[in-house]
Amino acid sequence: MQTELLGRKCDLLVMAAAVSDFEVKTQGGKLSRKSEQHLSLIPTEDIVAAYKEQNPDTYVLAFSAAESETDWIQTARDKKIQKGVEAVFANTEQAFESDSTTAVLIADSEVELSGTKNDVANRAVSHIANSLSINVK
Repeated sequence: MQTELLGRKCDLLVMAAAVSDFEVKTQGGKLSRKSEQHLSLIPTEDIVAAYKEQNPDTYVLAFSAAESETDWIQTARDKKIQKGVEAVFANTEQAFESDSTTAVLIADSEVELSGTKNDVANRAVSHIANSLSINVK
């Protein structure tokens, strides 16, 4: 995915959360069915940050999903700075289990969005379109 993405140019890039954050550490030899196997995950290069570094003129929207017990909004603010992106859509793992959500779109300003996932997504797109001066229907 990284090779494919880094070779492309665009005006707006929207990336989902946890896209290839980890890869399976390869093990040499054949695996045995006679014993339990364990997978080790190793972190990969941050695709969003790498893309933004190579394409500084692209408006990038990244996502941040964190545990609700953490300061998930601050985590998203930190990711926005670390990745060098224009905006981060932040929510918690509770959004995975529900048809509604509360999220925060962090860009030049911060906007809290609550409602059905469809309504929240539409409002987030409208905010981004306004930032880019694009008409969205």
